[in-house]
Amino acid sequence: MAANASNSDQNTADQGRWLDFNTLFQSSCAALHANSADIQSKALNILFTLASNADENLRTEMGSGNLIADITKILSGSFAQEGLTPGLEAQMRLYSSLILWSLCMGHAENKKRCSSAIKFVVPQLETLRTDTDDLFDARKTLYKYTAMLLWSVSYGIYDNKRTVADAGGVELLALLLKHRLADFNLRHSAAGALWPLC
Repeated sequence: MAANASNSDQNTADQGRWLDFNTLFQSSCAALHANSADIQSKALNILFTLASNADENLRTEMGSGNLIADITKILSGSFAQEGLTPGLEAQMRLYSSLILWSLCMGHAENKKRCSSAIKFVVPQLETLRTDTDDLFDARKTLYKYTAMLLWSVSYGIYDNKRTVADAGGVELLALLLKHRLADFNLRHSAAGALWPLC
């Protein structure tokens, strides 16, 4: 009897967590359509937290709707974004890369769904060509997670490998790998991203 009550309490707690997740997920996805870069950035931050803590079933659910398409629109600049500043844009690109990376880790279907985002992700490394030391330092977190995302989407998905290569990803990742200011973590991410492309 006590065991049944304990199982019932656990099921109720699990349902409550799922409802909390679902409410946060749905409201944050809706907020991506707001005409405000600040609101979009906050929504992306929440979505990254959800994606990074999600199990495979929840990552499947998150990836099967419009989230990946909406993030692709944000990366492409096709969503209206009132109040967008360079700093806020960099933050949104970082959150977007983190969400896609979290959804793609070990998840072939989500990797395939992210194929159209790749051509907007690779150019995040273009500024490597002209960065001053200060700018490189300010962008190194974005560079790291851009490389990790490219590693994740390319691994095991031939079409995505081709898309990364066609977008100039090999050259840019090699540039990141040999950059004189790149630390171990950056070099590891760049080398990891280059590995499935070879």
